[in-house]
Amino acid sequence: MPISSLSLRDSPRSAGADAEHVAKLAGSAAALPPILVHWPSLRVIDGVHRVRAAILLRRTEIEAEFFEGSEAEAFVLAVRLNTMHGLPLTLADRRAAAERIIAATPEWSDRVVGGTTGLSPRTVATIRARSNPGIAQSNTRIGADGRVRPISPAAGRIRASRFVRDNPDASLRQIAKEAGISLSTARDVRMRLNRGEDPVARRKPAGPAVVAAEEDSSRLARIGAIVQSMNSDPSLRLTSSGRTLLRWIHLQAGALHSLYGAIDGLPAHCSDPVAKLAQYYAEAWKEINRRLETPPEE
Repeated sequence: MPISSLSLRDSPRSAGADAEHVAKLAGSAAALPPILVHWPSLRVIDGVHRVRAAILLRRTEIEAEFFEGSEAEAFVLAVRLNTMHGLPLTLADRRAAAERIIAATPEWSDRVVGGTTGLSPRTVATIRARSNPGIAQSNTRIGADGRVRPISPAAGRIRASRFVRDNPDASLRQIAKEAGISLSTARDVRMRLNRGEDPVARRKPAGPAVVAAEEDSSRLARIGAIVQSMNSDPSLRLTSSGRTLLRWIHLQAGALHSLYGAIDGLPAHCSDPVAKLAQYYAEAWKEINRRLETPPEE
């Protein structure tokens, strides 16, 4: 596409393109992957240095792929991709990106924001605490596993118990939605109320379930590490099929958080078809895994 039609604004790099890195790309004999462009704004999400290198070489066109989504989603994807490969973002830029993401999606957990920006959850929590008081705060957080959890589990259980007392015939899905808790928690609250017990469960020592939750919460970080390792593999970067695979993987990783948010606001009547799609996609991934693990016949 014509380079003159591209917009280089709103980059997560406060200092702009690095001249030394641009010169290095311009002098490289290796084929560079296409840039990623937001549609319809034509803002460059990933590849500003490649664009600058092309301009340095007096080229008027550059190979590009498009991402369709909101401006906020495009910025998150830009941050994620620029922390996974290429010239890393500075610590200051990653902190600034975290503050902007928190402002746009306050429901994201510290771990999710940290996985996107390359910061520790503790650092993100500090940034969140000192953010502008005018930023809207959410009573829930979307974790790295995609699950929506209240900031205070006890508060969610109390809200659920009040709703159940006022609406004894409500379904578990209605209870969970009104209280901002999971279906399993809604079920537990109702069972406790039926037994005349306190809706707030007593704190239990960490067990297998807690360990499993911690493993789930680091899934995106593990995905990022694998993608970064694959991205530095010349056998992938220097072949057309390899670059196609890398671009697809980057897009999938970047869209994952947006999908979690979309599920959070999903109408109740759409839950079943989306769940079926998730099952079918999971089966397809299992088949891909089976084919990769099965050695080809001689």
